Amino acid sequence: MKVLQTIRKVKSMTVEDLAEQVGVSSKYIYLLEQGKKTPSLDMAYKIARVLGVKIEEVFYPEGAAYIDVRTRHAK
Repeated sequence: MKVLQTIRKVKSMTVEDLAEQVGVSSKYIYLLEQGKKTPSLDMAYKIARVLGVKIEEVFYPEGAAYIDVRTRHAK
């Protein structure tokens, strides 16, 4: 998940910073960034919240615009 790594770096956060704020190990964040782990929905939400972005921007970047449009119409 290079998107996760990119957003983290844009936010000037280290792996350790993100891990501490989310409440997981640095190794777990590293494995997520390398695509070797997949987060639970709850964990994905926590990570997105700490990064200050929508969950789909981190974990479903290709479909973010589609999801946003669908959500707006559903309201």
